Amino acid sequence: GTGATNNGSLQNSLDLADSVGPSDFDVRHRVSINASWDLPFHGNRLKDGWQLVVVEQAQTGNPLNIITNITTITGVASVRPDLIGPLPAINPHPNNDANGFPVSYQWFDGQTTVCDPRVAAGGAGACTSSSVFALPYNAAGVAHFGNLGRNPIYGPGFGNTDFSVIKNLKLTGAARMQFRVEVFNLFNQANLGQPGRTAAVGSTSFGVISNTRFPTGDSGSARQVQFAAKFMF
Repeated sequence: GTGATNNGSLQNSLDLADSVGPSDFDVRHRVSINASWDLPFHGNRLKDGWQLVVVEQAQTGNPLNIITNITTITGVASVRPDLIGPLPAINPHPNNDANGFPVSYQWFDGQTTVCDPRVAAGGAGACTSSSVFALPYNAAGVAHFGNLGRNPIYGPGFGNTDFSVIKNLKLTGAARMQFRVEVFNLFNQANLGQPGRTAAVGSTSFGVISNTRFPTGDSGSARQVQFAAKFMF
């Protein structure tokens, strides 16, 4: 059978319609361009065989499924919060350290938007007119499945430019050598990961991006330069 899952894609295994929403892999807009140019230089082995290649990728972000850390209903953290106000505006800005260097990015305000209905009015974490998300409890402390839909907010987009300079060198017969200088993420564009998605009262990580989209060293992370040679026959 299908049960509630830790990533919150299914909140209530007895109500599949409750978890209908955009796919985790949904990308509304994506552009990919691959261009190759054989340079028009001729005359000798030094001038012949130069080639430039550019691969450009750009896309909008993937959806973010907001959950809570409540496990008393399903046994796993699959329960979403209640939405009691308009979804927070996407307002990305850096969180800087004492020296002015960014240590994380605030994708939306998560620290002051989550409340707990079990807390009496005036108490820390009580629900107010400015609250957006409420932990799915009633005033008596009984938990329920939250009314927030699945994947309601989209995270950062992605952009990457790869650039290659290629030299093809004819040897004898059909044999040739190819020398390549390849630069991945040419402009060293920062591709941010998804913001923290666990709604909790006073959380300092909810709505905060603290990692890049890909681990350092993977294609699409920081700029990388690669030298290669191929012998073809």
